[in-house]
Amino acid sequence: MYPILLDIHNKNILIVGGGRIALRKARGIIESGGHPRVVSPHFHEDFHHLQPVTLVTKAYSSEDLEGADLILACTDQEKVNHQIVQDAKSHQWVNNCGDHRESDFYNMAVERQEDYLIAVSTYGKNPRQSRQLRQEISKAIDPQL
Repeated sequence: MYPILLDIHNKNILIVGGGRIALRKARGIIESGGHPRVVSPHFHEDFHHLQPVTLVTKAYSSEDLEGADLILACTDQEKVNHQIVQDAKSHQWVNNCGDHRESDFYNMAVERQEDYLIAVSTYGKNPRQSRQLRQEISKAIDPQL
């Protein structure tokens, strides 16, 4: 894996899934300047308070991937997430939130401050541990956190 920061302004970002994990991914994308399109038959109630986000109420179909640059498969159905990975084109970057082995990229636990950004990854294997490590490093750098 090659760690990078992506400028996601003006990129077509698709999230498939409407649960807690999809919500967390959408919030991170919005915080980073993106405007995600989210496809799901049902949405966590907090999705309706997010801006800017486009909610598409429907089950996933391969046509949903059209034009997407970055795709996050965040459903609670392993078969659907796997199908999304299979349907994606080679130029599309896909993250299967349920199986890191089927991902082109992983999200990292991030601490953003005005003067620095800390990112920690366990290569998608243990997001909870990434978050704990990020918190410990942040406190060591800035005890006020």
